[in-house]
Amino acid sequence: MKKYKYHKRRHTFCYHLIRPVFKLVARTKCRVKYGKVPDPDRPYLILFNHQTAHDQFYIYGLFRRTTYFVASEDLMTMGALSKFISYTCGIVPIRKNTTDATAVKTCCKIAQDGFSVALSPEGNRTYTGKTMYSIPAIAKFVKLLKLPVAFVHIDGGYGVDPRWARKHRFGTVSVSVRRIVEPEEYKQMTADEVMAMINEMLYVDETTDRRVYKDIPTSAEYLERVLYRCPECGSIGTLYSDGRTFNCRNCNLSVKYLPDKLFDDKSPFLTVHQWWEWQNEQVRNSDITDTRSLIAQDTVRADKVDFPRKRLIKKSVDLCLYCDRITADDVTYSFNDIVAFSICGRNKLYMYLKDGAIQFKGNKRFNALKYLNYFYHYKNTTEEMPDDFLGI
Repeated sequence: MKKYKYHKRRHTFCYHLIRPVFKLVARTKCRVKYGKVPDPDRPYLILFNHQTAHDQFYIYGLFRRTTYFVASEDLMTMGALSKFISYTCGIVPIRKNTTDATAVKTCCKIAQDGFSVALSPEGNRTYTGKTMYSIPAIAKFVKLLKLPVAFVHIDGGYGVDPRWARKHRFGTVSVSVRRIVEPEEYKQMTADEVMAMINEMLYVDETTDRRVYKDIPTSAEYLERVLYRCPECGSIGTLYSDGRTFNCRNCNLSVKYLPDKLFDDKSPFLTVHQWWEWQNEQVRNSDITDTRSLIAQDTVRADKVDFPRKRLIKKSVDLCLYCDRITADDVTYSFNDIVAFSICGRNKLYMYLKDGAIQFKGNKRFNALKYLNYFYHYKNTTEEMPDDFLGI
């Protein structure tokens, strides 16, 4: 029987065709500064910290060996475009916040074929400028593939392109290989030691570096995608951005977001990350037996997703959050019956059930994060697990 190969000649052809284009765009439009790679033609497991929507394009500029990218299944729901990307580039789709054995097997085949695999252990773009929670299973994945690991360090991306933002800022992004670790080196390491190495190599903190980016009139839009609780009155879902300011409809809170990524003196927090950490602590202190609604409602579009197909359920659904469930119009989804939540792109919420997935997509100001946070707090509490990981 002929051995199945995931790699196709068209993948290599397309990789080398678009590589110089992506590299040129990265350097001219995004002002990316590249470091040197000791041997760009070797196959690697490429691990990178996730800061911008273009991180995968930056990787093209570093490595000449055909590279396959592990990306969210959401990328595969765009009809003909998704089919074209899959056919030409061989993207490996993976389901966020769940165990995806199919994606792991595909990556193993790619490694056996002698090509590179690239992914972010965070599985999510940073919301605050600091490297996010990395999935512990990545340590076993590293040892399974047996490829040399190239740790790619991306710095400056959050300042240029915050995940929550409406527009890019003018600044410089540096992309370099921080270290290459050979299989012989990590072979004898435990999973915890590998995980510690990954966290150390990919750690970036842009929160207080005080790098100044070009001031734009809409610098604070859309901070409500990440910050949903007011520190003054404690209300949820009342924060809104307006140009350079971030305000609360329920009280007199009004702070300005500055070009150095800090808030002005009127803010109770200096950085987005500090606000985020306080917000997470409020979630951890919440009572999962509280039956009151946490927000009035979010009006969203609901689609049934059977990857790669997507089918409309309803164009306008009133979504409401509780400590132990969510409701979509008159349908109740208990957190006990939900397998996982994830956020794709800037603010698309995926709810994974035993029989499939539902995507909720709101307007540009929709905050999907609160649903994720309260769901994982409930799971951590009921399963008596550490309450560190709140879904992202």
